[in-house]
Amino acid sequence: MVERILKLAIILILVLSGCKSRGQGSSGASGGASGFLSPEAPTSSTPIKTFYRAPKGSKIIWYVNGVNVAEDVITLDTSLFKGGDTVTVVVELPDGSKKEIGKVVVSKSIPTIHSLLISPQRPLHGQDVGVVYEASDPDGDKVTLEIDWYINGKKVYTGDKLPGDMIKPGDVITCKARPFDGGLYGSYRASMNSAVVQNTPPKFISKPGRFEGKVFKMPIVVQDPDGDSVSIKILKAPTGSIVRNDTFFFEYKGDTSATFPVVIEARDSWGGVAKMNFTIKVKKKKTE
Repeated sequence: MVERILKLAIILILVLSGCKSRGQGSSGASGGASGFLSPEAPTSSTPIKTFYRAPKGSKIIWYVNGVNVAEDVITLDTSLFKGGDTVTVVVELPDGSKKEIGKVVVSKSIPTIHSLLISPQRPLHGQDVGVVYEASDPDGDKVTLEIDWYINGKKVYTGDKLPGDMIKPGDVITCKARPFDGGLYGSYRASMNSAVVQNTPPKFISKPGRFEGKVFKMPIVVQDPDGDSVSIKILKAPTGSIVRNDTFFFEYKGDTSATFPVVIEARDSWGGVAKMNFTIKVKKKKTE
């Protein structure tokens, strides 16, 4: 507090004595120069101002990381520096000598997430889930995200993408993330949406059936990508057809050519449905 009061007093003295503009100080080669920069801990979004007193005919020179970026200005524009830069102001006296009157290190600014959306919003089991986001850093640094993933309200993973093998139908996915610019983390932001894992219906991978004598047999092979339990049902088939031990059976007792359309349904525990259609053809044997 005392230091702040002293600083304000110095500013007032410099203003009253003609600081902030070249040529209003005392004249003569023997005159010195004094001053300071404000604020003491600027960020990349804060202009830096010098308060100084110097002999008439002196010149202000601004350096950023040792490079001359501006002269004869009281305020250094934010476009000329960024977080991490060292800003120095020097007074060049009428006799050609130079005196440093202030130096500050620009504080790194914290990155910010502007939007965060989970994508896709209707993922399937086995499908990785990521985010689409907008973020920025006042210092122009590259921004990456540290993402925490939640399934049904429970944190399960940290990483760029939630692995698809961790999700199942009905799961509700949310996330929160914080930005990182390579040096500083920003504040966490929750996703603006949630994703609900969709059910993937089963699928038939059966091979064609064949007759063994008068009995037609066809193995019923079904896969469910989500690992759900699957039930089999005959929707259409000739009378006497059955499914037993994952095999379709039909015994033909006629003696003429015939064609029988068959429809079999596979339904998983989430209501996903697949249908298989095929035709049983019976040809009458030619008699000699």
